[in-house]
Amino acid sequence: MAQDWLTYGGDPQRTNWQKYERDLNKDNVKNLRLLWKRQLDNQPDSRNALTAPLILGPTITHRGIKELVFVAGASDNIYAVDADLGRLFWKRHIDTAPKSPCGLGLTATPVLAPLQTPKPRANDDDPVQMRPLYVLASDGSLHTIRISTGLDMAAPVKFLPPNANASNLSLVSHVIYTTTPGNCGDARNGEWSVDMSVPDAHVTFSPQKEEGFPSTWKSKDLMPGVTNLATWEDASRTRWIYVAGKQSIEAYKVLEKDGHTKLTSVWTSRDLISAAPPVVVNGMVFALTDSTLFALDAATGKELYSSGNTITSSTNSKGLAEANGHVCFGTKDNTLYCFGLPIETQ
Repeated sequence: MAQDWLTYGGDPQRTNWQKYERDLNKDNVKNLRLLWKRQLDNQPDSRNALTAPLILGPTITHRGIKELVFVAGASDNIYAVDADLGRLFWKRHIDTAPKSPCGLGLTATPVLAPLQTPKPRANDDDPVQMRPLYVLASDGSLHTIRISTGLDMAAPVKFLPPNANASNLSLVSHVIYTTTPGNCGDARNGEWSVDMSVPDAHVTFSPQKEEGFPSTWKSKDLMPGVTNLATWEDASRTRWIYVAGKQSIEAYKVLEKDGHTKLTSVWTSRDLISAAPPVVVNGMVFALTDSTLFALDAATGKELYSSGNTITSSTNSKGLAEANGHVCFGTKDNTLYCFGLPIETQ
């Protein structure tokens, strides 16, 4: 069945694992090519440009069945791009108040709603039902956007104070979550949530404890301020963890022995400077450095593919998205890139 990449990290657990990819594998990844790149008219902040992209599989729109890539920009722009052709499908700008000295504009990767009641389909490639895209603008308003047109499906919800520098959105059972680090704008540090399934949704705030948010991982060279992990289970049900550090990708196995859990280092990649959080697909690890996309064997770290000098701008390390044979990401010059297999090799 056609698959999606609905949120930062692919799922609410931020596993960065695409479990159902059918097209890309270790045998054909050597044929990966740049399918298209699209320059977007977003105006970047010096520290913030495009969010990580999202991918929605074949969907019925007013212009036929489309697979769409969504990405938002610092200047409160949201874009939908045709995943097959690289053509702009729609653009939406949200009018907001001026940014504060602390603010970075729109900072949170949006989130797509999953299917609420999955039903069997006669054909794996049948389009899925319409679902909203949730976008948090820099003024703190949370928008429910129709994915086929970019228009609001409901009145915006006042979620955060303006210029809060919110983290990437997460959606679990109709509830949207984000966090606000850095004491930016008038937003206290903490976790915010809102249930989008009830009228006049009430926003809940949980302040950060004095000792700060717990660290999700401790490694010798983690990049600060981002979620740097990916995890998956191989065919033997062994759990793997991959860490993107300042200099390399580190791979670990999670082993159980005598009732205890132990992390065992398996491999460390060659120098991959400032890599974005890795993405696991069919026994491969996709790693995006400052200007190169790599595919590594998930079990050995062997290099299976490199994009060479195809990427002509520095990436913003916000994250990759992978679905239906498309590997997409943004760069600091507001270009959206999409790699995949040429039609003749599929």
